[in-house]
Amino acid sequence: MKTEYSEFDNYRWIDCNRWSKANEVSALVEELVEGIPSRKTHGYRMSMKVLILDLYQSFLCDPEQYLAYSRDKGHYTDTGKKHPIIKNHMVTYDFLMGCIDHLWAKKLVENHPGGQFYDPESETFHSYVSRMRPTESLAVLIAKHNVRPDMISSFVEEDVLILRGEPVEDEYEYKGKIIKCEVKPALKIPSNTATRRMTKKVRLYNGLLERSLIDVDIECLTEEDRDALVAQLEGMDLPGVKRIVLKLSNKSVYRVFNNGSLEQGGRYYGGWWISAPGIVSAMM
Repeated sequence: MKTEYSEFDNYRWIDCNRWSKANEVSALVEELVEGIPSRKTHGYRMSMKVLILDLYQSFLCDPEQYLAYSRDKGHYTDTGKKHPIIKNHMVTYDFLMGCIDHLWAKKLVENHPGGQFYDPESETFHSYVSRMRPTESLAVLIAKHNVRPDMISSFVEEDVLILRGEPVEDEYEYKGKIIKCEVKPALKIPSNTATRRMTKKVRLYNGLLERSLIDVDIECLTEEDRDALVAQLEGMDLPGVKRIVLKLSNKSVYRVFNNGSLEQGGRYYGGWWISAPGIVSAMM
C-alpha cells in the first residue's frame, strides 16, 4: 500500500472519446490550432477537440486534477472500433501529442512528461506516465467562447452492461514467481428487449449524473461529528502522508452481472462515491 502522497496522485486517465457538435466548441478549436506549423489542419482540429473537451471536463470536476496520458506511440495504434480504449478513429499519436505540446508551449496546460528512472538500491527500473492539467488561462479562453458542460458528449456510447462468466483458474508471472488466481472472463451481452431497456436506463442515468454536482459537504454534519472528522483529517495535511484523493470526474456507472447470467448480480460500479472511504460517506 502506498504510504506517501503527492499532487500527482490526484489524476485520472485521459478520455479520448469526448466529442461535441456545438459551434462554440468548434470556434474554440479553431483559435487553439492557430499557429500549429502543419498543413494537416483537419487532423489537429479533431484531436484538439477531443483534448480540449476532456481538459474542460476535468477542470470542472477538480481544477487540481491531472490527466494522465501515454506518450508511447504504440498506445495509439489502430484507434477506432478495434482499439480497446480509443474508439475515435480520428485520434492519432502525432496529432494528439502535437496538440498537447502546442497547448504546453502557449502555457494553456501544465505538462509533466513521464519517463523512466533506475533505482540503484533495488536495481530495478521504474516508470511513470505523463500528466497534464489546464491552466487558468485555458479556463478563461473556454469561458470566452461560451462553451458549457452540456456541450460535452461522447464519440461512441460506452458499454454500460458487463457480463462475466463463472470463475476460472489463471496464472501469471510476477517477479519470477508464478501467481495463481481466479478470473471471471468477459462474455458478450445478448441483444434483446430486456438488455436494450436496461442499457437505455443506465445511459439516461449517466446523462443525469454528468449534469449533476456530486460532492462532499462537511456542513451537513452535526457540530460534534464535524469536530471529530476535522481532527481525524488533520493528520493527513502533512507532506509525505497518504491522503484521501477523490476523483470527482468518475461519475459514469455501469452494471455487472455474474456467472453468465443476467439474473445474477447487476450491481452498479464506476461512480467515485461507490468506493469512497467510510469517512467520506459521512459527508454525503
